[in-house]
Amino acid sequence: MGLGVLTILGCLRVRATAPGLLPRVIIAIVVVAAMLAGGVGLALRGSTVLEGRAKNLLDRYDIRLMLWPAAVQEFQ
Repeated sequence: MGLGVLTILGCLRVRATAPGLLPRVIIAIVVVAAMLAGGVGLALRGSTVLEGRAKNLLDRYDIRLMLWPAAVQEFQ
């Protein structure tokens, strides 16, 4: 989220100082973001440990989520 805000503020600054440069900056940002997304995807596919962690994030039947109500009840 912070990186997104920083990117938007940077684009606003470029627009204020050099409006003709803004399209090039936006294209560069899109290219860099695509490269980062591709790199993360390759890293997740190349490592079974990282792939397993990514799958655990999307697991609806994660035991930790089932234990939360009991933990809250115990706290109360």
